[in-house]
Amino acid sequence: MKNIYSFLIVMALASLGASAQVKVIGAVEPNDLTDKYPTHNEIYGKGGFRSVADVAERNGITPARRSAGMLVYVISEEKLYQLKGGLVDANWTEIAFGAGSGGGTGSVVAIEKGGTGAVTAEEARVNLGLGTMAIQNKDAVEITNGAIDGTLIGKLTPAEGMFTILDVNSELRVTGKVMVSGDITATGDVTANSDVRLKKNIVTIPPVSESLRRLHAVSYDRKDMNLHQIGFIAQNVQEYFPSLIRIDNDANKTLSLNYQTMTVPLLKGWQEHDEEISQLKTEVDQLKKELKELKELLMLNAKGGK
Repeated sequence: MKNIYSFLIVMALASLGASAQVKVIGAVEPNDLTDKYPTHNEIYGKGGFRSVADVAERNGITPARRSAGMLVYVISEEKLYQLKGGLVDANWTEIAFGAGSGGGTGSVVAIEKGGTGAVTAEEARVNLGLGTMAIQNKDAVEITNGAIDGTLIGKLTPAEGMFTILDVNSELRVTGKVMVSGDITATGDVTANSDVRLKKNIVTIPPVSESLRRLHAVSYDRKDMNLHQIGFIAQNVQEYFPSLIRIDNDANKTLSLNYQTMTVPLLKGWQEHDEEISQLKTEVDQLKKELKELKELLMLNAKGGK
């Protein structure tokens, strides 16, 4: 029996030596970074497209299995990544689905064909020359930078670029301060929010008549433009009604006066004067009554003396 086993072992070794091959079922994983085994088929074991559970598994793909341009779909993030410019983890670049160059759904459409020529919104703004101007819907446009008809927004001289008319058919919302050099004309009303639901710490303002007496109503010529006006001096108003004054951020810290809110102390002063006038009327009426009674009494005394 021992001789039979020895014979079988010898025959197996002889068969192995004759074929010089080992049949392998499954993939062969090399232990180093070189693919030198005849059984390794590069088109199946390296690069290509694959899906992984998470980013950690994506980054765990060994250098031997990476190639420039390979695609990996990360299931946990529902994102597609591509190796661009290198084979390390920092070279994984997120790409959009359907971002090919064809004409199918989701593909990039060239600008000359009516598209943006871009995959992301940021790239589209650059390609279309919009800067950071984002169109949100047909009735609302948010402008934080950019140009209109090739003209930089906020510039005043031809060298910098300028536009003369901005026609808004629906609604223009501005977050921040609007600086206007010139007149403002409105065919409708100009209003400010005054809803009680927007206010707190509501307190009646103290008497203002004495402060109003110290304000100087003047006429003047503007130094910065050819214009004659009437109004108040901001420094004078600031002394008595500081809340009506705004200090600009320019180098001169220019003062501006809130003429719209100026009506509040003016109305308050009128109410105080109206109250005084009502009291004086009451006193006059009382004096008239007393004078009449006195006259009647004098007439009775005069008749009695006769």
